[in-house]
Amino acid sequence: LKWSPFLASRLFAPEAHLVETVDVATMPSRDLPSAAIGRERGAGRNMARPSLPRLLISLAGGALALIFTSLVVAAGAPFNPEVARAFASLSQAAYCGRHPDDEEKLARWECGPCVDSNVSVVEGSVRVLETKDEYEDNATVTYVARAKGWRGLLGDACLVSIRGTTNVANWVRNFEAWHVPITFPDNDCADCKAEHGFVKIWDQVKPGILAALLDAGCVPEVETKKHLGLTAHVYITGHSMGAAVGTLAMLSLHKLGYRVQSSYLFESPRVGNKAFADAFMTIFNHRSEPMWRITHAKDPVPALPPRKLGYAHTMYQVHYNSSGMPHVCNFPFDGVCTQGLFDGLRHIGDHCNLSLTPPGTICGCYDRAAQAAAAAGAGRLAFV
Repeated sequence: LKWSPFLASRLFAPEAHLVETVDVATMPSRDLPSAAIGRERGAGRNMARPSLPRLLISLAGGALALIFTSLVVAAGAPFNPEVARAFASLSQAAYCGRHPDDEEKLARWECGPCVDSNVSVVEGSVRVLETKDEYEDNATVTYVARAKGWRGLLGDACLVSIRGTTNVANWVRNFEAWHVPITFPDNDCADCKAEHGFVKIWDQVKPGILAALLDAGCVPEVETKKHLGLTAHVYITGHSMGAAVGTLAMLSLHKLGYRVQSSYLFESPRVGNKAFADAFMTIFNHRSEPMWRITHAKDPVPALPPRKLGYAHTMYQVHYNSSGMPHVCNFPFDGVCTQGLFDGLRHIGDHCNLSLTPPGTICGCYDRAAQAAAAAGAGRLAFV
């Protein structure tokens, strides 16, 4: 089968020409299959008749477009904005590990994002992990907790959340954009490679996360049959760099025998090459509970590292526009809803200003008492 001109133009368009959504109703007529529309200078009986081969090609392209559009639902449960909102707060809570006072609130599950997530956790199960890098002592913060559930949608499972970029050490790792080989579970992918900096961070935080999971009663599935009260289910989230490292965490924990559940990652840069992305999709997104990658407005970070360096995105993408409206992208493979890098550099504020969290930004911790005071006009929302 061949692509229609419209479908091909959307799939293979240069990155700088990608748009927020693909809306056929607003596309210029020249971009649509000629068999589907009338000529501008002719309608009704004067409409140009396409040849049979051209008609078949256009119909085939339209059918493929419908297939790709329906993959999100066909692969499993549809995207749930309310669950995405809860995961955004769970992701933001990792930013509460920057200062001792907020870290204590996070450990007690009393931080602003903790409460606003509406996710209940087992008392005393939260473990806040600070990982040293050769560039900085408190380079990466993650937390692990045993969740009780959320409105019947999230069952008994462990949560793993990885903080985004906040310091020099993180920025250094972000720019280590050369590829290193990476192995996949149950997949012979000799060509799979990932960004060196993200792989390095995961290697650093992995031992602590595994120990915290065990401490919370979260173990590989084979171990759950040996003792009562254990679970193999794990949810993973993170923002920015944390989302990229979270992608690697999904693979690693899956390989170890954990049941990685449908998770939501926010504003993730690209993690690996196309072979990496294809293998990831084969493992995770062709099942009942797909993974979701959330992007926002014209944030340029998801356009990094550039595709010209051989990078490609994983997961199904959902794009939130500047008004906070979600759009499930028509094609799950790479950035159809994301602006090009050079178009978005002046919109770097979109990387943090995500309306899915109550303060309207996902970067930084906040205190609910200060938030209440701000609402009462006695102060302003305190970020740390």
